[in-house]
Amino acid sequence: MPAPRAVLITGGTSGLGLAAARELAARGGVAVTATGRTVTSAPPLPGVAWAALDLADRDSVARIVAGSEPLHALVANAGSQFTGVQRTAAGWEATFAINHLGHVDLICGLLAAGRLAPGARIVIVGSGTHDPAVRTGMPAPRLTTVRAAVDDIGPDADGDGDAERGRGGARAARRRYTTSKLANVMTGLHLARCLAGRGVTVTAFDPGLMPGTGLVRDAPRAVQLLWRTAAQGLRVLPGVTTAAVSGRVLADLAVGDAWAGRTGIYVSLDRVRDASVQARDVAGQERLWAESLALLGIAPDPAAATPAAPSV
Repeated sequence: MPAPRAVLITGGTSGLGLAAARELAARGGVAVTATGRTVTSAPPLPGVAWAALDLADRDSVARIVAGSEPLHALVANAGSQFTGVQRTAAGWEATFAINHLGHVDLICGLLAAGRLAPGARIVIVGSGTHDPAVRTGMPAPRLTTVRAAVDDIGPDADGDGDAERGRGGARAARRRYTTSKLANVMTGLHLARCLAGRGVTVTAFDPGLMPGTGLVRDAPRAVQLLWRTAAQGLRVLPGVTTAAVSGRVLADLAVGDAWAGRTGIYVSLDRVRDASVQARDVAGQERLWAESLALLGIAPDPAAATPAAPSV
């Protein structure tokens, strides 16, 4: 009997991540490790092991990387959207640092350690909000340089003169989220090219709008209440779905036969679509990756290096 395929999923304690972890474990032949900033209250699920991972803490990322088993899939799902300004211990704007840099750090660590098995898949969860041509009601991303993104913590980041916790501040917080998701999609498309020679496939995934998930867990309580209640009515609209539905698609992307061998694609809900114009800019993707590694102090580039033999 073949050994189960090992899957690591970040942000697995609630919402989309939990739905995907549950779906993966139910399929059989898959051993899931799901992570969260805290996992003490994570529900017991057969076939799912829980591990603490704070993507804002590089020591926490290093502890996950230090495992020994080869991974057949990495699902980079964890994401945060802070209403006000939050900084990491390094002083970086937290939404971008967690959603983008934390996953870059994790992926690079796994690559450098030879933790990705031959034929492994990486799925990076982005968002349709990364594309200003798609009417989502979210501000267009503003991704110029990585340094500008991690320094985007001023009280008037929108330039409209409003206080950070006022109208302009809320818009700036949403824009920081869309910027991080643009970076996620660009990273996926870039890595697909870099890793094609070693048989690792990479997909960027837009799960759609999922009212009721934990995306706004760092928002004020009133916003969280609206997200859990009134926002449920949005499900009748195009592009709005549930965590259970998108979780099944995410599980398929990680281990399903229908997606085997496909790489460098952007999947929105359950269909391959074009990512935004900026996301598809190859030169921009390369700059983003190089600047991210430089800020993290990662050298040489593990995505470009000859891969180490997977751990056994």
